[in-house]
Amino acid sequence: MQHQVVVKNPRLAMVQLIPLFFALPSPVAGVSPQACVSESAVIHPTATIGAGAVIEAGVTIGANTHVMPRVTVLQATSIGEGCVLYPGVVVYPRSVIGHRVCIHANAVIGSDGFGYVAHGGQSVKMPHVGRAVIGDDCEIGAGACIDRSVLGDTLIGNGVKLDNMVHIAHHCKVGDGSVVAAMTGLTGGVTIGRGVQIGGQAGLANASIGDGAVIAARAGVTADVPPGAVVSGFPAWAHRKELVKEAWVRKMSQTQQRRKS
Repeated sequence: MQHQVVVKNPRLAMVQLIPLFFALPSPVAGVSPQACVSESAVIHPTATIGAGAVIEAGVTIGANTHVMPRVTVLQATSIGEGCVLYPGVVVYPRSVIGHRVCIHANAVIGSDGFGYVAHGGQSVKMPHVGRAVIGDDCEIGAGACIDRSVLGDTLIGNGVKLDNMVHIAHHCKVGDGSVVAAMTGLTGGVTIGRGVQIGGQAGLANASIGDGAVIAARAGVTADVPPGAVVSGFPAWAHRKELVKEAWVRKMSQTQQRRKS
């Protein structure tokens, strides 16, 4: 006799069940003897610091946070409770990371933005003394990069999920609950609203994206997108219009091929 468990959301049920069958061993709290930790760093007794990790002066690390081997956390950074930083993560000075944040391998938080001033035929580097600030319950994919700003903050809201190889440039703001797929890039100053979905390999420049908007994969966004809109193509415009355009292009191509044959 077969038995079934009926639930409203099977995928959510899987999220809850999988850890019960494939539980990972809990890290043992404490600082590895092979870690390099400044005397002025404040590390909660329940936190774990792995071998080869570097924790510089003025860093604070909250309860139950797991800093894995070869992670580098530079001066005056704040990391909240229940975070996980995978090997190779680099956190630049004065960055702020909230609670329950997961940062995957080789991600970089708070690197300088790509800002230069043209002078005398040369590009003079703009100092970046702002911060990268990440909210609670975020996930940052492997190899992702979040730049710090010149003066203010680059802001990643609560519950934001960034896929692998995503680049968030200086002064950007990503609203709560937004999801950004792999290899997407935001130029400096882009603002993303709440609950926005952005497909892979999209590029956004000089734009403000309204709450709940959807940006299709490989879209090139060069203008503001209103709340709830669905856009695609390059330059991005209403997805329905893009589908009509693509249908006409294919139809014309097929007609041209018939004429040649």
